[in-house]
Amino acid sequence: MLTRDQQLELFYWMALTRIFDENMVSMWKEGRGLGGAFSQRGHEAISVGAGYALAETDVVAPMHRDLGTYLLRGMSARRIFGNALGRANGVSGGRDANFHGMGDLDLSIVGFISHLPHSLPVALGVAMSFTYRSEARAVLTFTGDGSSSAGLFHETLNMAAVFNAPLVILVENNQYAYSTPLSQQMKSPEIVARAAGYGMRGERVDGNDVELVYTTVAAALERARRGEGPTLIEAVTMRM
Repeated sequence: MLTRDQQLELFYWMALTRIFDENMVSMWKEGRGLGGAFSQRGHEAISVGAGYALAETDVVAPMHRDLGTYLLRGMSARRIFGNALGRANGVSGGRDANFHGMGDLDLSIVGFISHLPHSLPVALGVAMSFTYRSEARAVLTFTGDGSSSAGLFHETLNMAAVFNAPLVILVENNQYAYSTPLSQQMKSPEIVARAAGYGMRGERVDGNDVELVYTTVAAALERARRGEGPTLIEAVTMRM
């Protein structure tokens, strides 16, 4: 059960994420941004709830709709906004102009790889390095519903389960893979059902309930640190 102070803290980060997002999209529509603008709207509870669950020693590999996680890990709004504008003070030093590749290993953030789900095997590799070194640490990574139909998603799940990797994979199911609705991607309405096929734990949560996202991810990360293997979490939301 979260305290009132923790609930207010979650609200602060969600509000900051929404305000940042609205300003970023507005500037992009005015032609003042570079590249593409990937809106976080509807994903605030997922990125904030999951990011809030991370321990300081954990590593995270976010994607392009996880602004709240970047902010919670200590990446300043100024640096991120600079990246969206292609400025030298941005995370990538002006080499990119959106959330792609926006990593900072000093903050334990692995830069996002544009093609989903290519960040997953990278996150798995980090997780397996913790196992080799007998470190009680875990890795959290995110991906989308569309990437769950790609081969690399299944290869990562299988390998994570076989080697009992301390990895938590959070699928942000916002009902659309770019422009393809979920009904045209897969027959099963629940992505989490795929976890059972690889012998790993799976959980499905309301992606708009920030407290539920937090408690579910926190429990999965704690199990991973204890050596109890990976978890697949499906957070259901809607891309607004």
